[in-house]
Amino acid sequence: MFRNLKCLRLSLIGIVFFLFSLNTQAQQTTPNIFYKDSVYAFMFKSYQTGDLQQIIDLFKENCLENGEYDREKMRFQGIKSRIKADIYELVIKAYLALDMNTPAEFFMRKLFAIRYDDDFNDYWLAFRDAHENTFYVAPNLVAGMYGGFNGSIANLDKRHAILVPLSQDFGQTYSKTYHNFDKWFARSGMIGWHLGIHGEYGITKNISTNFRLQYNSYKFGYDATNSWRNNLESTGTSDKAQLVNYDYQHDHTLGYVHFYYGFQYKILKWRLQPNFHIGGFYNRLFTAEKTVMFFEKPGRVDSQGNIIYFKGANSTTVLNIDKVMATGYWGISSALGLAYRFEYFYAKMEARYQYGLNNVVAPDRRLALPELVYGFHDVLDDLSIRNLELSFGIYVPISYKSFRK
Repeated sequence: MFRNLKCLRLSLIGIVFFLFSLNTQAQQTTPNIFYKDSVYAFMFKSYQTGDLQQIIDLFKENCLENGEYDREKMRFQGIKSRIKADIYELVIKAYLALDMNTPAEFFMRKLFAIRYDDDFNDYWLAFRDAHENTFYVAPNLVAGMYGGFNGSIANLDKRHAILVPLSQDFGQTYSKTYHNFDKWFARSGMIGWHLGIHGEYGITKNISTNFRLQYNSYKFGYDATNSWRNNLESTGTSDKAQLVNYDYQHDHTLGYVHFYYGFQYKILKWRLQPNFHIGGFYNRLFTAEKTVMFFEKPGRVDSQGNIIYFKGANSTTVLNIDKVMATGYWGISSALGLAYRFEYFYAKMEARYQYGLNNVVAPDRRLALPELVYGFHDVLDDLSIRNLELSFGIYVPISYKSFRK
């Protein structure tokens, strides 16, 4: 008996789950069936009989909140685009026939935003031909991914040093030269990289606002020389002096999380679409590394004044310099791009210039690394970064919007 009750209970549970799944499926399919087989069918029959007001009444009753044409019911918003577009088409024809141009134009823009590409066979072709000089359809929401390479230079704002001459007979000199754009390819490993995501919202057919989140790896460097000379003429030796040159090659790699917000102007007349960007950015420091290559060049000055050099020591040291860098920096950015429109996405190439406005070094922590200060006699100057980026990306329109020309 208990065994039969258990089987009965399991059967009832199974029936409940089966009915629940049917109900869920019905809820998913019913709106599409209702609007296609009932609403659209009655509207189309009214159109055939010439009862245009009946079309509008059916539309307001079943598709709009309180009959307001700029507020659609949630149930209607969730149906398939093609069913919705069929209903829009009949509504537009009814409004135009009744000389109600304002609501007709409103739903015409929504209709064109659904079917945005002329390649969709001949669907609504008559509508497009009749109104192609009135409306233009452009992407409304766009998402994309991109990546590329960049080159950076450090712009010197204020110089700092810890080496000073000791005396006339026993002296030191120190010089520092920053790399320019010509060093990007002359020295290996000086090209940085970046990778990011892009979001865009259309304001007008040509102007959009966009947001970017990316990771940047910037690289810049400078060369430094510390020259040491000891005059020997007063010591009675045949040599006039002994000297040592210490050459340092300082290469920096800065990793930032990059936030960008700006505006874009694009020309949409052709498949190949030029565009221009301008905006501002904020970079948050993620990691900072410094590679110091050291070259020693000892020598002497003989009695004839000839300088004779000998082979010295060489070394390479990698230091983490997070402590001496500012946690963030900001600036302005501009870019020129060229996008090619395919059927469902855009392929885009872009050149961007970024101009940093603040010091990337933390002044109060400039001497926080003893191994850098005392080991290599180096402190970082006050610097801002200039950066040139070349990017390649794929951008996918999520939704479209029609605009009046």
